[in-house]
Amino acid sequence: SQTAEQICEDVQNRRLWIRGYQGWEQKGVKDLDGNVLHGASACFGAAASDRRATSYNKSAEQGWDIPARRDEVRLRGEWAEQHTNAMATAIAGAASEDAAISAYQETTSAAIAQHMQYLDITGTPSPRPKNWTRGRKAPDWWTETLEQEHEPLQLNRRPERDVFERLAHM
Repeated sequence: SQTAEQICEDVQNRRLWIRGYQGWEQKGVKDLDGNVLHGASACFGAAASDRRATSYNKSAEQGWDIPARRDEVRLRGEWAEQHTNAMATAIAGAASEDAAISAYQETTSAAIAQHMQYLDITGTPSPRPKNWTRGRKAPDWWTETLEQEHEPLQLNRRPERDVFERLAHM
């Protein structure tokens, strides 16, 4: 439906953004005229941050004739631990191999849905107000991509190891 190049164009023209990220960059090898050779990638977030979202043009990257976009979220630290625990719990509770594969797909899709929420920001004033995401809807193509409801995970703001560190300092 929506290619990575279209996503990059929409972000540049202030029609699209992912909630929760401060910055973005377009990646891809370019020719002398500035045209992307093997498909563009829209990368949101810093490379060293705990969350980084990327949409690739997989068909151009692989040389396929059919259109294909790959959406990816890279997580580190507490976010990675929380989603890995949710995935392991879902897989461990599966009764069969097919159920385990389904649980894996659902938890992976839920992680992408939580950390990669494309929003239509057409008409948002610049600079953006404090609660600019309030009332913004996901584009139809993104809603069709996810095809499921999910329960977002929350980070524990007071980790258990903090208690042990305080005791050690005493």
